[in-house]
Amino acid sequence: MDGGIYALVSGAKAQQMMLDVAAANIANLSTPGFKKDTGVFEVVFDDRLKAFVNDRDVQKVDLSQGPLRRTENPFDVAIDGEGFFVVSTPAGERYTRYGAFTMGKGGVLTTADGFEVLGEGGKIVLSGGKLTIDKEGNVFEDGVNIDRLRVVSFPADAEIVKEGLLFGTTVPPLKGRPAMEIRQGYLEESNVDPVREMVSIIETYRRYEGQMKLLQAMDEATGRVIKEV
Repeated sequence: MDGGIYALVSGAKAQQMMLDVAAANIANLSTPGFKKDTGVFEVVFDDRLKAFVNDRDVQKVDLSQGPLRRTENPFDVAIDGEGFFVVSTPAGERYTRYGAFTMGKGGVLTTADGFEVLGEGGKIVLSGGKLTIDKEGNVFEDGVNIDRLRVVSFPADAEIVKEGLLFGTTVPPLKGRPAMEIRQGYLEESNVDPVREMVSIIETYRRYEGQMKLLQAMDEATGRVIKEV
C-alpha cells in the first residue's frame, strides 16, 4: 500500500477512536465515580512505507478527581484527594471511587453492586445503628469504632484497567495511606467536562473529515494514473 494512503487510513482510524472515546465519556457524564478515558497514539516512522503512521492506539483512564456532591446519605462516602476504596469481588480485590455504599446481607457494608467494602480488618459488619465515618475513614456505629475504611493508592506509572466503575491492576498498592480526607454524605461525580468533550468531538470530526477527503483525492489521482498508463 502507498505510504501516504496508509498514513491517512491510520490517522482516520485514530480519529474514529477519539470520537468513540469522547462519545462514551459524554454518555457517562452523570455517572458518579466515572473516570473518563483518553486516547493515546504511538506514532512511528515506518521505513518500508517511508511514512509516519499510528503504530498503536490505546485508551488510558484519567483518574483526576471529579466534583463532590452533597447527598446527606450517611452511606454515601467520597474520597477528597488521592486513593481508592478497596472492595472484594469474585475476581479478587478491586478498587473504586464510587462510594454509594449500602448495608447488605448480614449487615456487611457493600457497594451498590453487592461487593464487600473492605476495612483494614477485613469486611465491615454493621448492626443497624447510627453510622458515622470521620475524615480519616474510621467507621463508628452508635459511637463505637468498628473499623477503618481501607484506602490505597498506586505508583504514578501503574497500569490501571477500568472494569465498569471498578479498577484492577497487578501492581501492589503503595505502603501507607494516601493524602486524602473522607467525606461522609457526599458522592464524587464524573470527572467528564462536557464542554471540553464537545469541543474534542468537533475538532476530531473535522480532522477525520479532512483526512477522508485527502484519501479520496489520492485514490482518484491513483485511478487516473492507472488509466493513463
